[in-house]
Amino acid sequence: MKLKAFYIDPVDIDFLYGSGAAPLFRSAIQEQSNIFYFIGMSSRHKKNKWHSLNSFGNEINFFSLKSRTKNKLPRNILSAISVLTQWKNIKKIDLDCKIIFTRNYAILWVFTFFIKKYKVIYYAPGLGNPLVMGRFSFLYVVKELFNIIHFKALARVTSLSAAASRTEIEVFNKKLKKNNSKVFFVQVPESVDTDHFKPQNKVFAVENLSNNFRLPESDLIFSYIGRLAKVKGLNLIIDAFKEFRKNSPNAYLLIAGKGELNLKIKQYIVSNELDKYVFMLGNLDSDKIVSLINISDACLFASYSEGFSCAMLEILSCGKPIVSTKVSGTDELILTNKTGVVVNSRDPKMYCKAMQEVINIKDNNKYCRDLVLNNYTNDIQWQAIIEIINGARFN
Repeated sequence: MKLKAFYIDPVDIDFLYGSGAAPLFRSAIQEQSNIFYFIGMSSRHKKNKWHSLNSFGNEINFFSLKSRTKNKLPRNILSAISVLTQWKNIKKIDLDCKIIFTRNYAILWVFTFFIKKYKVIYYAPGLGNPLVMGRFSFLYVVKELFNIIHFKALARVTSLSAAASRTEIEVFNKKLKKNNSKVFFVQVPESVDTDHFKPQNKVFAVENLSNNFRLPESDLIFSYIGRLAKVKGLNLIIDAFKEFRKNSPNAYLLIAGKGELNLKIKQYIVSNELDKYVFMLGNLDSDKIVSLINISDACLFASYSEGFSCAMLEILSCGKPIVSTKVSGTDELILTNKTGVVVNSRDPKMYCKAMQEVINIKDNNKYCRDLVLNNYTNDIQWQAIIEIINGARFN
């Protein structure tokens, strides 16, 4: 029997470049369209209905879930409710298909607590508590309840994999063992589209960004790309950049992204008298993100917690080094004096020192790009995932 599975994730099929769950959904359409029935959200297709679409040159079957409500429920919760109420319509496309593939904890819960008799393959985007890292701070108060429910759900799946460091997986599996689980996580790292995220001619990159800002080509440029949220630790980056400029007054910091701290970050930049040297660019499309990476001398992260970062892979794939606080994946992605520097402190002076070190790394472009090409391509990721799905089919 031909391998088939339902791939369910609350991503917008019309906007599949960016962070989060979008890159894997996109690469599944590009490389595994014959295996999956795709279930997600759409900005322009009729809701609660199957559609035959041509996406990235492949014919796919796509079911569009309800994507908005007046009370602005979190997308994870909304998608779970939508799947639960629409499952009779969804499953009609193939009543023999009994495999669910998802990266979303709410969808995982639907198929472990409510809709049963399916083999659930859960590929976690990280092993941290999403309520701590998410956009909805009011959910933080129920984080312990989340852990209780989530561990019960994890014990009921067919297969577990995670985009997390080996060390983090080992620690988490010990927790599963204490909860008498018989299923444990294996590592399947994130991947990156190396044909899209690649080194670019700097003159072209600067020109591509000319509508967003214009800087002299000789300037030293750092960039941050991501959500403006407390968990991302942007204050540390700004404080360290201020320290860095004391000896390098030609340095600039470019911030791409938006988030719940948008206004506070702007105010913090102004209060530190950095508004002439720190530019907030807002959300950029994927082509401009590639150009932003390529004009940067290094890219900066200061997260308190992070999954195995897709953004880091995109930066490395463009041949650029990284400075980051220690989070999941940094031990494997950031190789000292080759692909960047890991900062084991939240002291701005220590972070500033790492920024000084990273711009002096020789041949970092080659080390960065080669690390990705040898370990984190879409082909490598999907080979591991398909092996897991095949194993579940015969389990």
